[in-house]
Amino acid sequence: SFLTRFDVFVEGYQIADIVKEITFFKQKYTINGLDWQVEGDFFGHDYQIIEDNRVIAELHKEWLFMKDFYVLDIYDEDRVIEILAVCLAIDAAIDLQSSQ
Repeated sequence: SFLTRFDVFVEGYQIADIVKEITFFKQKYTINGLDWQVEGDFFGHDYQIIEDNRVIAELHKEWLFMKDFYVLDIYDEDRVIEILAVCLAIDAAIDLQSSQ
């Protein structure tokens, strides 16, 4: 694929794919399969995952002893695995882009 794309699998089944969209002013990710929106500052690792106009998770980056430290607040306990998978895929996409 021309765009950065990650497929998300849980227990051997693909539940979503995350595609980085081409935009001029900010990063945007589309999460196909979960009906989620992801909004915020991706390079700053400060964003929200939204489902049905309700925030189901928030991720914030903080510094601790000169290392990266992330705070992930999950508000929908039934979606923990999916939320973690999406956050890891977005982090991998950010790292991939910053290394190019």
